Amino acid sequence: CSAKAEKTIFVKSDSDSIWIVAKGNTSLCPGDSIILQSNLTKNLKWSTGQTSTTIKVFTPGTFSVSTLAPNGCTRTSGAIEIKNKVVPSIDKGTSTFLCKGDSLRLVAQNSTKVEWSTGQKTNTIFVKPSTSTFYILKATSTEGCTLADTIEVKVIEDKTLGVFTNLL
Repeated sequence: CSAKAEKTIFVKSDSDSIWIVAKGNTSLCPGDSIILQSNLTKNLKWSTGQTSTTIKVFTPGTFSVSTLAPNGCTRTSGAIEIKNKVVPSIDKGTSTFLCKGDSLRLVAQNSTKVEWSTGQKTNTIFVKPSTSTFYILKATSTEGCTLADTIEVKVIEDKTLGVFTNLL
């Protein structure tokens, strides 16, 4: 993400003796991570199988930590859910094949700040390539993730029915 919100979220068990602190945002952009920390210092096991006091999470999921109490019972924290944020993408419509001379509408979805490889900075562009061309979208999503997405628009030189039949 281009901007990271720092916040601490506590998740406690019913007994309030085991908790998890999320250090950072609980929604991730691709490539981001979050640190989860438990108040336990020994005899702990995360739902991932790790046994350290802190873990680094790169993927969405539900996480908890457990310990074996002196009475032999397992005690588990409340769960914390880590989610993915919305990322920018290109809506190309139903096909990326064009007959020579036709145009195609490309739309940047879930995007605020947008820049196409054509130099245009609007969410919707119309392209009319004379040959097969790659278009790149660099955008920031409505949730703050910055990504690039690429699409190839293929131009069909011949408008005969035989070419279209071969495509189906």
